[in-house]
Amino acid sequence: MIDNTIVEKLVENARRLFHSPDNPNPFVAIIAIGNEIICEADNRVYPGNDPTAHAEVMAIRAACRKLETPIIPQCTLYTSCEPCAMCFSAAWWAGIREIYYVFPGMELSLDTRNAGFYRMFSDLIRKQDSIAMKKIHAPAIDDLFRQWHPGMLHKIKKVAYENRPG
Repeated sequence: MIDNTIVEKLVENARRLFHSPDNPNPFVAIIAIGNEIICEADNRVYPGNDPTAHAEVMAIRAACRKLETPIIPQCTLYTSCEPCAMCFSAAWWAGIREIYYVFPGMELSLDTRNAGFYRMFSDLIRKQDSIAMKKIHAPAIDDLFRQWHPGMLHKIKKVAYENRPG
């Protein structure tokens, strides 16, 4: 069951990160057991030059360390954006059974959509033994993504173009 206090904390964290001078983006995640927050994480891709440092993966890593186990089925993942294929896979491997997300990944229109990841994973999600994915309502986070998206999409494409092989 969704915990509104955790959703409010997710909004607070997204606003904080969005307005940070060194890493302005709205991607944040929280892992909880019931209404107890186990850990909070931000997207650290650019500060750490680590393409796997998405907020969800960072939160899963922190929760597993804190709980001293790689399998955390008792945990719920709250995230500001629908998990990408990598983050969904990490949650699946960690045994997480429930994910609440705010912003739909398809609206980002990044290359993952064109590669069919969201379609493939939406088919997987429909299976009964998979993770329950539930979209939650948090207009403040939707607004942050809509402000962030146009400029960042241009930056991502520019960096990808400049760093392509050959």
